[in-house]
Amino acid sequence: MTVLLTPPSFLMLNFDCLREATKLIIETVLTNSNGSSDLQRKLETLVDPSMWSEVNAKIKARPHFTDLDQSLSVLWIQNQPGLRIIKDRKASTYAKILLTNILTVMTACENEQRFQQYCRSLFERLVLLDRGWEVLVHMISIDPESLPSELKSLRNPLLSILLSWMDVRIDGIYSHVLELNLDVLRMASLNSSGFLQFYLSSLEKWGRCFQPCLDDLENDLWKYVVIVESLTQFVTRDSHKNGSAHLSKHFRHLLFHNDVCHDSGKDLKSQVLETLTSNIKNSDFSVWRTVANSLLR
Repeated sequence: MTVLLTPPSFLMLNFDCLREATKLIIETVLTNSNGSSDLQRKLETLVDPSMWSEVNAKIKARPHFTDLDQSLSVLWIQNQPGLRIIKDRKASTYAKILLTNILTVMTACENEQRFQQYCRSLFERLVLLDRGWEVLVHMISIDPESLPSELKSLRNPLLSILLSWMDVRIDGIYSHVLELNLDVLRMASLNSSGFLQFYLSSLEKWGRCFQPCLDDLENDLWKYVVIVESLTQFVTRDSHKNGSAHLSKHFRHLLFHNDVCHDSGKDLKSQVLETLTSNIKNSDFSVWRTVANSLLR
């Protein structure tokens, strides 16, 4: 039911909530932006006026929340009794709260298809929020050892759902992912070989958007720039993104660390070099040779 809310409330109920069930229903209806005013008026006639006033006062007394705060404040309060605002607004904090609670929902859900549908709906709404993509990739970058022991085994099945959702949308979303912090992207790649493949595929798609242009007519120097209309917004936010140097920066950040992917045990550097050399071999004249040369300097 709660997945139909905008934003999703991620509501978690237990037997202690039964005595407050009526208040919870009232609060849920009143804070659901998709709820009709007719439904609210009808509900008001069915409950005790003092209870209705109490819930309304509670809602009005809430501090200002961003969209992301609204989506995750319920989870934070549930895990930190007594708190009423999220003081640490780092994406990593949001991601840890979200991941832990989705895994908790997973333990109680017997219908796998329904749970997958719940996750996909949640992901689609989360990325529409400011910093939503940042939180989503931070979820992948979280060290599985930091999770409660009873939830660790569920992490990979959940990431499989997330990465499948990302893979089928790669053409429309990869530019959003490439805008994220390089350290976060590298940590996510280390913690999930599936994300590493998505990241490398995203870089390949970006690389295919580069075309050569003459940078210095006198010295016959060429450079590669993005001139694909669908990526105009992506590159114009930062003028450096339309040059090959920014593409090289992504590869450099992955290559100049001696890391091993935690879930596959494979060397990160070898997988990145394989992607780079494969693209160089497939084209005699492309941005990939420029990227490779910049990495050798």
